[in-house]
Amino acid sequence: MPTIKVTDATVEPITLAQAKLWTRVDTGDEDSLFESLCIPAARQDAERRMNRTILPTTWRRHDDAFPSGPCIRLHYPLLISVTHVKYYDPDGVLQTLSPSSYTPDTASEPARLCLAPGASWPATQAGRANAVEVEYKAGWPDAAAVPATIKQWVALFAATLFNNRDLLAQGVIVSDIKFADGLLDGYKVWSL
Repeated sequence: MPTIKVTDATVEPITLAQAKLWTRVDTGDEDSLFESLCIPAARQDAERRMNRTILPTTWRRHDDAFPSGPCIRLHYPLLISVTHVKYYDPDGVLQTLSPSSYTPDTASEPARLCLAPGASWPATQAGRANAVEVEYKAGWPDAAAVPATIKQWVALFAATLFNNRDLLAQGVIVSDIKFADGLLDGYKVWSL
């Protein structure tokens, strides 16, 4: 079932100064290009390649019903917190599941939301699409906690985007820095 991004990260894993080091740019003439385009695009591409969230982002997962098993998989780890679990009961009334009914499993990747001992998933309205909604926040808590190799890849790709901006303006896609992709491998979530 779909997992959609509700709110994106509000900070980046690298600073403007760190990104500029990779390009050897000493002036501030194009700082806004780095900050508004290159760094966010590099972070988002790293997230896509890893199937992981780098910095706190809010996600919403929808399912047609609760699972038959004890857990719901939550994509794009690291799981920080569960905002809410809502569902339409058999009468079609929107309900919020009590947090005492479930426990977040932050050790698994993807993360899981599991039933608390002795609890069971409630019934949902039959035939209703997206009857269950789980909203959660995922990512490392701040830029200082992001692993150095991920920061290096983001800085390198931001520099690649910056240095190839003329090609980008012509519609050429700049997406491969294969020599550095191994920096992300240790953090890739292989199965969603």
